[in-house]
Amino acid sequence: MTFSWAPTVQAAPHPYPTVDVPDHAHYTIGAVILAIGITGMVGNFLVIYAFSRSRSLRTPGNMFIINLAITDFLMCATQAPIFFTTSMHKRWIFGEKGCELYAFCGALFGICSMITLMVIAIDRYFVITRPLASIGVLSRKKALLVLLAAWVYSLGWSLPPFFGWSAYVPEGLLTSCTWDYVTFTPSVRAYTMLLFTFVFFIPLIIIMYCYFFIFRAIRDTNK
Repeated sequence: MTFSWAPTVQAAPHPYPTVDVPDHAHYTIGAVILAIGITGMVGNFLVIYAFSRSRSLRTPGNMFIINLAITDFLMCATQAPIFFTTSMHKRWIFGEKGCELYAFCGALFGICSMITLMVIAIDRYFVITRPLASIGVLSRKKALLVLLAAWVYSLGWSLPPFFGWSAYVPEGLLTSCTWDYVTFTPSVRAYTMLLFTFVFFIPLIIIMYCYFFIFRAIRDTNK
């Protein structure tokens, strides 16, 4: 007897199809994601708790770190338990609206985490490479406005699938949902390419640029 690991979609009398992979693959992946999610929730909760208890930590720059901890906590809380549950059932069980809400939360919190990482990199870049010029520039009000812009930007990229530009659909082993990146209509392809460019590629380039010069500034200081 031979076993095939190639995932093939099976037709079934369920609202969503299943993927033909060994049961233990679903169980193992679900357990790993749950463990990562619990670790992330505990770790980020401790960060949030520490900042909430210590006034000295509530600096404008540290507000970005608090926001990152919040987005990561919400990401773990909304994704890991549901993914684990669907993995135990080996299919998506929460219906179309549940799929859309799950994917929307993953998109919103994931994008906001990425943008917050970029903001942290930019903030550290100015503090370390231009310390005198950056003194007193960032106030709590300005930091809050930056974070508000990050959330609005993330929301702007997360909402279009609800209005017909792309869609939120099951993906992978069909136990989770995300953007529709497998449909090759011009509209969906345009959304996917723009999303990749403005949510992942450009922020990643900015982060790499900032940390390259941060590293160089620290290296030059230590010479």
